[in-house]
Amino acid sequence: MSTYEFLGLLDELIRSLKPDSELDRMLNAIAVNLQQTTEYINQAVASSDPNTTQHNIQQLQTNLNAVVNHIRIQGPGSLYIQLNDLERQLRLINTHSELAEVHIENPVKVLVDATKMVFHAYDEFIKESTPSRTVRLMEVASSFITVTSFAREFLVDLRSMLIPPAEVSPDEREVSMFLSGITDFSEVLTKLRAVQEIYDELSQLFEVSTSQHPLRVIKLETGSLWLRLVGESRVIGLLISLVERSVSFMHRNYTDEGKLASLPRQVEAAEAILRLSEQLEAANCDTSRMKENLEKSAVIISQRLNDLLVREPRVVINGKEFSVGHELEEKFLRESRMLFLEPADQTDETSDE
Repeated sequence: MSTYEFLGLLDELIRSLKPDSELDRMLNAIAVNLQQTTEYINQAVASSDPNTTQHNIQQLQTNLNAVVNHIRIQGPGSLYIQLNDLERQLRLINTHSELAEVHIENPVKVLVDATKMVFHAYDEFIKESTPSRTVRLMEVASSFITVTSFAREFLVDLRSMLIPPAEVSPDEREVSMFLSGITDFSEVLTKLRAVQEIYDELSQLFEVSTSQHPLRVIKLETGSLWLRLVGESRVIGLLISLVERSVSFMHRNYTDEGKLASLPRQVEAAEAILRLSEQLEAANCDTSRMKENLEKSAVIISQRLNDLLVREPRVVINGKEFSVGHELEEKFLRESRMLFLEPADQTDETSDE
C-alpha cells in the first residue's frame, strides 16, 4: 500500500471519528446521563431513608429506560453497522507499515481495544437489557467517546507528518497527482518527463519564465506514482484541466465502447478534445498571434499526455478520481500493455517520421 492510499484510509477514519458523526451521536445518546445515573446508584445505596432510596431508584430506572428506548427506536442493528465499519477501517490502518514504528500503546491500538469493549457490552445488552448491562454499556460508550477524541488528534498529527503543507506563493498553485498503473522504472521516468514537458510547453504559451517559475517537487513517491508539484498558477490550472479532459476521454472510450484510445496527434482532432485554444483565451492569453506555436505545442502536449495517462486505469487529480471501475482495472492494464508494447526500433522510426 502506498502512502497516498494510506492517507485515504486515514482520512476516512478521521471522518468516522469526528464529533457529531453518526457513531458519535449514537454513543453520546447512550452515555449522556452516565454521571447522573452513577449518582442515583450511589445515593440509593448510601441513603438510610426509604423515600430517598425509592426516589433514586425511580430516577435510575428512568435513565436506563431512556437508553433502552433510544436503541429500540434506532434499531439494534444500527450501532452494529457503525462499529463493524469502524473495525474494518482500524484493521486496514493497523496493517500498514507506517504504524509499525509507533509505540505498541499508540492511540490506534487503544481505539481497537475500546471498540472491542463496546462490541462486547452491546452484545450483552442486546441479549438481555438488565440494569447492570445497561449501565455497563453506558460506561464503555462514555469511555469510547473519550478515547476517540484522543485518537483523532493523534491521527490528524500523523497525517500532518505524512503530508506536510507546501510553501506556495500567491502566484503559484499546487497539484497532487496519483497514477495507479505504473509497474517499472522506465515508466516512472517517462511520466515524470511528460509532466515536465507539458509544464514547459504551457509556460511558453503563457510567456511564463520557467527559471522564475520552475515546476517544484513537494512529494514524489513511486510504486504507484504520487506527485505533489507546485508551479505558476495559470500553468498548473491549465495542466490540471488538460489531464482531466484527457483521462476522461480515454476512460470514456474504454467503458462506453470497450476500446483503448490515446489522444490523436492531428492538431484539429487533439484541439477538439483538449480545447487548448479556448482555455488559453479564457485565461486572458492572446492566441491570435501564436497560431503556429500553438499548433506545435498542441501536438507535443497531446503526445506527452499520452505518455502520462494512456495505461492508467485510475488517476486522481487533487482528490478528484477518474477510473474505468475496479472491476475493469486488470483487464484495462492487460490490454493496454499488449496494445502499446512496441519494439524500440519501430518506435524510433515512428518518431523520425
